[in-house]
Parts: sequence; structure tokens; C-alpha cells
Amino acid sequence: MNADKIPAWQRPEPVEEHRTNIVKVRLTDSELNLIKEKNPHASLSRFMREATLNAARSAAQIEQPKQKYSKSQRDTLIALSRIGTNVNQIARAINVDVKNLNDIDKTKLLILLLDIEKQLKELRPDDR
Repeated sequence: MNADKIPAWQRPEPVEEHRTNIVKVRLTDSELNLIKEKNPHASLSRFMREATLNAARSAAQIEQPKQKYSKSQRDTLIALSRIGTNVNQIARAINVDVKNLNDIDKTKLLILLLDIEKQLKELRPDDR
């Protein structure tokens, strides 16, 4: 059939680029029946494409606000992260085998704990 003989309202809208990607979706029988019932288009793929793109565009318009931290807040978060790393290292070392630690290792753990306490006090200057 010649394209000129197809009524304008039946012609697909021209696309700037060709659709070459295929997305497979698994549906239950009831899901598929519901989609077929609510489909205003002759083509199931067109309905799925338009519904998905409309949903994606709506979601894109509702941008999540980006959290902006002040320099002091960022510094605090970094310091807390370092403290957490130290605590995890200490916990790991203790859980390995406390009974077999020699005096040097016990001293290292005590120094690490004192360092953590110092860092926590720096984060809370009002508690000094």
C-alpha cells in the first residue's frame, strides 16, 4: 500500500531516530489483560512506550532536592567517618582473639581508643 493513500490520522508520527532497542517485560495474565483493556492505541508497544515515557518525564520533573552541607558539616561527617573506621578496626582486632594479644597490641588498642575519644571531644567543643 502506498503511504500517500494512508489517512493522516493513521500515519505514525515521524521519529527523529530509529527505535532499535528492545525491552522485554514479563507480565501475569491479569496484568496483560488490564493493559489490553485500558489501551487506547491499536498498538500495545505504542501504549507501553508512551505510558513509560510519560511516567519517566513526570518523575524527571520532580527532582529530589540536593542536600548541601556547609564546610563545617562536611568536616564533621568526614571526622565521624574516620572515627567509625577506627572503631571498626579496633572491634575487628578485639574479636580476632583478645586472649592472645600481647602487651604491645593492647597498648596500640588503648592508644587508638584514646585517639577516638580525642576526636569525639573535638567534634563536641561545648562538652569540654
